[in-house]
Parts: sequence; C-alpha cells; structure tokens
Amino acid sequence: MLQSFQKKLDPVLLACSLAGLILVSSFPFISDKPNRIVAGSLRNWWESNHDYSWLVPLSLVGLLICSLATWKHRVRLMGIFTAFGIFGIFQSIGSYASYVAASNSYARVSPASGAWLALAVLFSVILHIFSDQKNKLVEKSTAAIAVCLAVGIPIISGEMKHLSFALEWAQKQDRFMDEVWTHLALAFSSVAVSSLVGIPLGVMAVKLGRFENRIFSILNVVQTIPSIALFGLLITPLALLVTKVPILAEFGIQGIGWAPAFIALTLYGLLPIARNTYTGLKEMPPSILEAARGVGMTNRQIFFKVEVPITLPVILSGVRTACIQAIGNTTVAALIGAGGLGVFIFQGLGQSAEDLVLLGVLPVIFLAVTTDLLFQYLIRRPSPEVMND
Repeated sequence: MLQSFQKKLDPVLLACSLAGLILVSSFPFISDKPNRIVAGSLRNWWESNHDYSWLVPLSLVGLLICSLATWKHRVRLMGIFTAFGIFGIFQSIGSYASYVAASNSYARVSPASGAWLALAVLFSVILHIFSDQKNKLVEKSTAAIAVCLAVGIPIISGEMKHLSFALEWAQKQDRFMDEVWTHLALAFSSVAVSSLVGIPLGVMAVKLGRFENRIFSILNVVQTIPSIALFGLLITPLALLVTKVPILAEFGIQGIGWAPAFIALTLYGLLPIARNTYTGLKEMPPSILEAARGVGMTNRQIFFKVEVPITLPVILSGVRTACIQAIGNTTVAALIGAGGLGVFIFQGLGQSAEDLVLLGVLPVIFLAVTTDLLFQYLIRRPSPEVMND
C-alpha cells in the first residue's frame, strides 16, 4: 500500500504547494506606500479587500491535492490551478492599487515578498509540468495558455495600470525600448564576435596542441577578472588611443561608453565558446574519424562534414553560456555609460526606488530565460547532416 501511495505522490508538486502555502501565510503580500519615497505599510493577502485574493491559497490547496492524486486529467488541473493562483495574485494586487489610487494618485502599491515568492512557486510548477517528459503536448499547451490568460487578462483589463511598476513604465516608456535595443545589440553583437574568434581558438587548441595551454591560460585569466574591474581597466587605454588617433572618436570609440563594454563582453565570451569547441572536437570518437578516412574523405571534408555537425550541439552550448553571461554583464556596463537596462537598475538603487529597479531587472531575466530556452531547442534539434549520413 505504501509503494502504491509513493507511485501516486508527486514530490516536486507537493513541495511547491506546501512551500507556497507557508510563504503566502508567513510573508507580507502587498506593499502600500503613500508616495515613492516615504516608507509605507505591508499587508497580508487577506487585506487586499478583493475576493480574487482567495484564489491564491485555494489554488495552492488544489495543487497540494493534485500532488497526492492520480486523476486522469491531473496535469491539466495542475496547469489550471497554477493559472488561477497567478491570476489571483495579479488581479487582487491590481484591484487594491486601483482602490488606493482613487484617493491618492501619488500612492505606490506593489507586490511584497510573499507575492513574489508565491509567483516563484507557481512558475516552478509550470516548469515542472514542461520538464516532465511523460506529460503530453496537449497538457503542456493547456498549462501555457492558462498562464498566458492569467497574466494577460489583468493587464488588458487595466487592473495593473495603478501598480507602481506600471507607473514607472509609463514615465520611462519612451526610453525603455531604446535601452532594450541597446542591451540586445551590445550583448549579442559581442557574442557574435566572440564566436568568430572563440571557435577558431578552440579548433587551434585541438589541431595545434602546443598552443592549448597558452590559449586557455590567457582566457582563464580574463574570465577571473570581475566585470566592473575589466570595464575600468579598458577606460584608460581606450582614452589614450583616441588621443593618439582622433579619427576613432568619429566612430564612437572613447574611454567610456559602448567601446570598452563591447571589448570586455567579447573577451568574457571567448572562454566558454573556445572551451566547448575544444571539448567537442577532443572527445570525437576515433572510430568515426577512421570510418570517414576509410571512405576516402580528405581532412577538410572530415572536419566540415563529420566533426562540425557532430560537435555543433556542444559548441552551441558554449555560445548559449556566453549569451546568458553577456546579457547579465551588459547590465553592469551601464556604469560606464554603455546604456542598456542597467540604467534603470542603478537609477533605482540610487533613488531607493525598488520598482524602477524591477523595470530593469525583470526584462533582463526574461531575456536570459528566453535565450536559454531558444538555445535548448537548437541544441536538442538533430543535425540534418548527421541524419542524412
């Protein structure tokens, strides 16, 4: 009987639902401040004065029951309960913000630690649904659609427009998109250059073994330098270079700005790309290479038709690491005038405005997660060349 119960039990879902109930009950749910500067009060979920707030604990109870049950449509119910919980968080806090804004237009209402932790738990349930290979595409699609509706309905209905985060967005809307594009351009262009340099370095380390230690020793040293320190180290040499060659200033190269940020980000991306390229080629099974030579392939044909297609997923894993690393490090580049979403983060820290910080942090997290998922899809996709062989 105990073994039968253990088969029914979903330990991940059980842990998430119990953790969610404890966190929602123990931590404040809403932060209510009379204005942007003055410290306000913290309220629990039952103090939001809105019926939708009850969806949060009820959805967690529903997930707790699902973790112990073996219903036929259990996975779909998991997605629906999760969506109800997310909807309850956004709708109840948004409605409370609208209620407060009616009497005080300067008020700042935002989710408190309990709401953020509950959202983290609920999105962990969604990730659990998607990561379980036993779940069907229909069940995963149901969960995805339900969550999109849970987030989209409060936004479209206008319930979220009085939240402090939305007020910061309204004030910074024109500049926000410019900084997003700056962040993307700086991060991905540096990774592109890192790939053009790092992949040949990895190949050189394999084909010309005497350079292996020199290449990775230099790249390891660069990787150990903190990002802000490397940005600072590049300011003086670039400033002197522009002084000696003034024409470089016409191309935007100077001691601060995008130039030192671009160079530093490019240098940071070299190690994961070169290392993965080296590892992929070094671990190539000798039998495959012998078979390729046996059918009369030249070294050039072996490299481009055998080695590259087989090691491509490993190389892409290195590029994936470099991309995620670049997205994060580009945030710090705002300190030297390179722009990007870090501008909002450091402005918010300087002004003690946590919602302005979130305006920069949340898009960075979204970009990193989206990039990671995209590369996971590309890495898992079978290579056409290998399939044809």
